Amino acid sequence: MDFDTDLVNKIKRVEFETATKAPESTMPEGVVRVRATDESVDRDSDIVVTSGIDLAPFSKNPIVLYDHDRKQTIGRVIKAERRQDGLIMDVKFNLNKPLGQEVYEEVKGGFVNAVSIGFSVKDYDPREDSDKGWLIKESELMELSFVPIQSNRNSIVLERSFDTDPDLDHDHDHDHDHDHDHDHDHDHDDDHDLDTELNKNEEALIEFEGEWVRSKDLEQLKHAAHTVLAILEHDDASLAKGS
Repeated sequence: MDFDTDLVNKIKRVEFETATKAPESTMPEGVVRVRATDESVDRDSDIVVTSGIDLAPFSKNPIVLYDHDRKQTIGRVIKAERRQDGLIMDVKFNLNKPLGQEVYEEVKGGFVNAVSIGFSVKDYDPREDSDKGWLIKESELMELSFVPIQSNRNSIVLERSFDTDPDLDHDHDHDHDHDHDHDHDHDHDDDHDLDTELNKNEEALIEFEGEWVRSKDLEQLKHAAHTVLAILEHDDASLAKGS
């Protein structure tokens, strides 16, 4: 009996629970935390320098849209913070608006897990480490959107449980403007292999014979199954020999 084939046939599906759904516990109703952007290479081959993003004008109108549609406002940013892992924002949904309630439920359920920034470019250079894309050194944030597919792969919902701060952090003003659409749906050479990422995610769940098993326990499961099969094969051999 081929154990590995049998095991694969019995695994029904993989639940990307922690890959697509942020932690949630005692969150304020209607509030989530997101990574708006970071300095990784996005699907347009661009890099946005987070320290160069001007938040001051945005702090006066911290609008949140759905899919960059200016007619579809769904909430506002109530806090922004530059951290080592990117530009982090707390978003409060307008639950009195049907669209705000609808998108919030999608986000809360993990069905929509991506965000994207809309901004104007002030200063940029060609990337020195690549023959394509731009290093966007200075920009002005105009809006934050929840989107089905984001340009920056790391622009995702991070938390659904935290203390909120009513004040929006902001910096000094900058000038200029070059319109730059930052939410294209382009493929990129650096796209991650989802199966590889899944194997790295020890908290992913696998449904096996009606039970949910964490991927970090899969090797133990395989070892136990091999042991059981070895015992069964030994018993079968013993029975055959005895008969």
